[in-house]
Amino acid sequence: MFKDVCEHAGTGADWTPRELRTSFVSLMSERGVSTEEIARLIGHSSTRITESGPAPTIDPAIAIGCGSLAGHCARSKRTMDIDALVVREGDRVSASGRLVHTEAGNWFEPWHYVGWPETPRRVRPARRQAVRVIGANFNDLTNRFESDGAVEGFATVTGIWSGDQLRAIRQTVPGGAPPQLPRWETPPCPAPAGDWPHLTSGYGGLNLDYDIGDLMDTGAAVNLTIFRPSEDQAVLVVAAGDIGAVEAQLRPQLGELLCVVASLWTRAEFDAVRAHLNERWEEWNLFELGESSSGDGQACTGAKLTRVTPEIAAWAATLPSGIVVFDPWLRHASRQPSDPWAA
Repeated sequence: MFKDVCEHAGTGADWTPRELRTSFVSLMSERGVSTEEIARLIGHSSTRITESGPAPTIDPAIAIGCGSLAGHCARSKRTMDIDALVVREGDRVSASGRLVHTEAGNWFEPWHYVGWPETPRRVRPARRQAVRVIGANFNDLTNRFESDGAVEGFATVTGIWSGDQLRAIRQTVPGGAPPQLPRWETPPCPAPAGDWPHLTSGYGGLNLDYDIGDLMDTGAAVNLTIFRPSEDQAVLVVAAGDIGAVEAQLRPQLGELLCVVASLWTRAEFDAVRAHLNERWEEWNLFELGESSSGDGQACTGAKLTRVTPEIAAWAATLPSGIVVFDPWLRHASRQPSDPWAA
């Protein structure tokens, strides 16, 4: 079954399910995620297991877009104006992505879907997250490729959202700085007398070594984040559903390297949000979903999607503020003097 899926996706049939796990570890490590956080995400009870595991090399093309969801959670504010993200009929929006022209029409889709390198190169069909586009210039594209009448390439397009499609009014070369990696620097607990302890290089380098036991399984710990006040300082911040259980398990191991705060939601509430989004994966045109930490160490779900609809905003308004952060591909854009026409 797994090999059939790989062949259908065009990646070849030489992959195994375990490579999904090792690839994930490599991608997270490449993006600066700490060993402790990786260990938690893949289910290791100790960082020593993670450190002794393999570190395969990942094709740079596959890494595009990784880590950006964590960044949105880390920079998120406790209050999010979800209504301001809703794209409605007649709104002016902008996005950078892949333009593709095939027999099926003209499409525009999120740019991070680069796929695996193919030899020879071919124009891939538009994916589920693509929107129809009118008025795009398929002769003015970055990395343009044409084959048998089909064309693909990359651009930044600004236009009017109308009739579930984008009417292009301006097209430019995509640019901008790559997403910044998240940084958790100031723990949400007061520093002990004399500041947070400084680590010395040893078997685990400048990482923390601890055993979380069953804290995550029982919901006593809702989220774990490594904060680094400086290059040789590391503090484990735990958003706890049961502070007493977390203290009993981790304080003897970490001492002053531990910061415990009350979680703003239970693990069950957090998992229910993820489950709801997964159930509406196709209906809401989601294309990336990840768990990370907010700037104060709380658990946060980051969700990338084509656009925020009124239905999505209505659901999000019922949730505790900060439990989910939406990162829509289509975002509102201001009018420019060079726009040829306005709605």
